[in-house]
Amino acid sequence: MAVYLSAISADDDAREHYESEYRVTGKCYDMGQSRVRFRNVDYVPLDVIGDVLEAIPLDQFVTTYEAVRSAVRDQKKKA
Repeated sequence: MAVYLSAISADDDAREHYESEYRVTGKCYDMGQSRVRFRNVDYVPLDVIGDVLEAIPLDQFVTTYEAVRSAVRDQKKKA
């Protein structure tokens, strides 16, 4: 199973904060790009994930997403 936290994958500060908070819980940290992988919900610090979801307002996420997508499109055009 996995939870996708795209909002933190493009924000280094948010990702680093999330990673440190996750590791403090002592639960197995298995994350790749924007997804947190786990075998069962008991292995996930739901309060930490909830804090991440609350910390990034929707309009901020959309603005970041659009900027990243625009940069990707520009790179593809140059290639």
